[in-house]
Amino acid sequence: MSPGPAVALRALRPGDADGMLEVLQACERSWAEFAPSGWTPPPAGAAHWVRELEHSGDWTRVAEEDARIVAFASWGEARDAAFGPPIRGVANLNALFVHPDRQRHGIARLLLAEAEAAMREAGYAWGRLFTPQGAPAERFYAEQGWIADGRLAWHHILGFAVVGYAREL
Repeated sequence: MSPGPAVALRALRPGDADGMLEVLQACERSWAEFAPSGWTPPPAGAAHWVRELEHSGDWTRVAEEDARIVAFASWGEARDAAFGPPIRGVANLNALFVHPDRQRHGIARLLLAEAEAAMREAGYAWGRLFTPQGAPAERFYAEQGWIADGRLAWHHILGFAVVGYAREL
């Protein structure tokens, strides 16, 4: 499906955090469909992370439709630990969120393609990411050429397991 002519990708601008946070929180609410029984979305801890994107220096793009942020993606240098040294030649897709009412319209595919192109342009040979275990996103990433790489971790903020994927760029 095509994202439609009304969807525009652009670089992150100051003041985008509220729209991005709305997308993230809507996505988190939708995760109850695949999350462990009894799971509830995390408290507003993600708000800090989204607001930090404005100052992180990471590559971040938003998708807008009728002046509303409906999706965003962000990537930066991959690291084995939060404050560890960068992994040479490897970029990490830190975020790719599409508002549930705009999913399955090609917006994620568009953002991912732009992120991958920017990773290649910046000289990265590999990309990697984590996505919630059992999420529809696992199928999406596999369809886009990403391969489960054996990494499995507990995401302490989300409160469930995440699965690692990687691909040669």
